[in-house]
Amino acid sequence: MWELDPHNDTVAFDAVTARLIGAGEVAGHSTVSGHLAELVHPDDRAQVTSALQEAVSNETAYRVRFRVRSATGAITHLISHGRVLRKPSDPSPRLTGYLTIDRGVDRGVDRGVDRGVDRGVDRGVDRGVDRGVDRGVDRGVDRGVDRGVDRGVDRGVDRGVDRGVDRGVDRGVDRGVDRGVDRGVDRGVDRGVDRGVDRGVDRGVDRGVDRGVDRGVDRGVDRGVDRGVDRGVDRGVDRGVDRGVDRDEGAHPHTTTDLT
Repeated sequence: MWELDPHNDTVAFDAVTARLIGAGEVAGHSTVSGHLAELVHPDDRAQVTSALQEAVSNETAYRVRFRVRSATGAITHLISHGRVLRKPSDPSPRLTGYLTIDRGVDRGVDRGVDRGVDRGVDRGVDRGVDRGVDRGVDRGVDRGVDRGVDRGVDRGVDRGVDRGVDRGVDRGVDRGVDRGVDRGVDRGVDRGVDRGVDRGVDRGVDRGVDRGVDRGVDRGVDRGVDRGVDRGVDRGVDRGVDRGVDRDEGAHPHTTTDLT
């Protein structure tokens, strides 16, 4: 199996693919441009590049015949099959597929076999996308289908894990938002109560001052009235006494006694 990331210009492949393309015995990865330049026959690079670009742009099935040249100079004819996939956690398109040996070249191209392989590949890729398992590939093709099924299951598990993680993150975010809202409401209520108490105290103080002023004014008025009344009474008494004296003197004038 191989997987190409056009956005980052990288291609990764497993050990089976590495052996087919003459890149060793273990899985590996490289840049797409480096992969084409080092492994694909110079006469086939243009058609491989064109097929890759068309599949990624139109998101259609990918199939191309090409030759690879090993380090010893041996030529191998291959067929690459694949299609575009999008992961839930990464919406950028990726091209994934596998290689088979193009045995039709050595036998004069058995068209019936090619068509059967093509149909099996298309059905296998479709089912692999839906089920995470490449069940539709012909198990008789070098037992590569069995390996593809196992790898498809692994990818399905990985996708399930990714989706589970995404859902867990979403739920965690929702719960965090809810808790944040609850805490915000609680703090808002506490602040509102504190402000209400402060305002109540301020208003109570203001009302107390107003009432104290009113009572002080009333008491001052009362005292002023009392003092005015007292002064008025005193003045009235004084005037009454003065008038009484004056009247008494008029009724009994003083007489002079002649002693001669």
